[in-house]
Amino acid sequence: MASELLTTAAVKALEPKEKRYLVNDGNRLYLSIAPSGSKRWLSRVDFQGHTIETALGPWPEVSLDDARRRHRELRALVREGRDPRLPASMSFAELWQDWIDTKTPEWGATHAFQNRRLGELYLLPAFGRAEPGKITPLAIRNMLLPFFRTKPATGRKLLSALSQVLRHGAVLGLLSSAGRAEEEPETHALRAFLQVLMLMRTPTQRLPSSQPAPSPP
Repeated sequence: MASELLTTAAVKALEPKEKRYLVNDGNRLYLSIAPSGSKRWLSRVDFQGHTIETALGPWPEVSLDDARRRHRELRALVREGRDPRLPASMSFAELWQDWIDTKTPEWGATHAFQNRRLGELYLLPAFGRAEPGKITPLAIRNMLLPFFRTKPATGRKLLSALSQVLRHGAVLGLLSSAGRAEEEPETHALRAFLQVLMLMRTPTQRLPSSQPAPSPP
């Protein structure tokens, strides 16, 4: 690990030049000095093959110690496999929106519209406020079961969308804090689907008339 190079006195003494320049504090924490004399902290880390630059704020409002602490936090997120650009936690609704924003350029207009509707009508009302890593297979099963009993085509679409959203969260590292290191987080939807099938002889089986299935929302 590179040693830290700057001191508070050294930061204060840095003079502006004709063009903006960077001074390295070590470990890819930089102080950017503009021709106007303003000084701002920059952090650079590598995540999934890309260099991510994060503005940490101006000096002296952000002290040298504060900049180093924040830079260490970003490096720790990368070591944990988490995208440092994302907040420490996200709701399912926020994760779903990030998945939509990421995938929409790859989809046709019809497919994008269908996935948005699936989320708005079914997934967000069920899981929107939940933390993705805390959504259990049982909760997914309880949400999917009425659809597979009454509208199996919709159930399959929901299963596919939910599985992809959770997989997206796993890639971003948002599910690693759920205490389930022994299992891939994106398999939860698939395990729930197996639980659904175990309760039904066929995907289109209906409940007996004495036990009407709840209508999907």
